Amino acid sequence: MTASPVPLHLSPLRRGPAAEVLTLAFHQDPIACYVFPEEARRGRVLRWMFHCHLRYGLRYGEVYTTDGVDGVAIWLSPGQTTQTLWRVLRTGALAALWSAIIDGLAVCG
Repeated sequence: MTASPVPLHLSPLRRGPAAEVLTLAFHQDPIACYVFPEEARRGRVLRWMFHCHLRYGLRYGEVYTTDGVDGVAIWLSPGQTTQTLWRVLRTGALAALWSAIIDGLAVCG
């Protein structure tokens, strides 16, 4: 019998590998492929998005993984599920979004 992986709280220091796992898991998602048909751009956007989700989860909920970061679960506690502008700003999503917009303009221009 194979032992089940033990869920561990994600350390903020392991956010990068966790974002990479989520990016790989959703890279071929039909919606992601439709919205971002170019693979390289899709990877960049998904990585950015999951970094934001992980920062939000670490601040306002709980994030679990395994010792080898084989999977990731982000849980928001009851009463903590509303993403207000202030909370989004505190997780750095707006700055990252601005950077993504500038990156997109550079590609278009």
